[in-house]
Amino acid sequence: DINWLDEINKYNQNVPDLTLILVVDEEELLRRMRLERRGFDVFEQEEFIRREVKVFYDLPGDLVEKFNVRYVRSEKDPMKLADKCVHEIASLIESRFQI
Repeated sequence: DINWLDEINKYNQNVPDLTLILVVDEEELLRRMRLERRGFDVFEQEEFIRREVKVFYDLPGDLVEKFNVRYVRSEKDPMKLADKCVHEIASLIESRFQI
């Protein structure tokens, strides 16, 4: 809940330098969840996952800006995903310190 996030953070002046959200296909998230074959709590129910995907993958522009959000598309190859994350972090460092 976005309003809840704003409410609990209104007294916190710490803002992240960068927030990476890894974008994983919704069906892939559900497939991985099912592979574990165990009991799930409310945060791991299919309906909850689908709802959260809609929220986090389409954050309002003001929140994206406020929390310095960068979306990183997931890859099948973990090294490619790691490279994308490193690129986002390096870009931030370069712009901050004008390297």
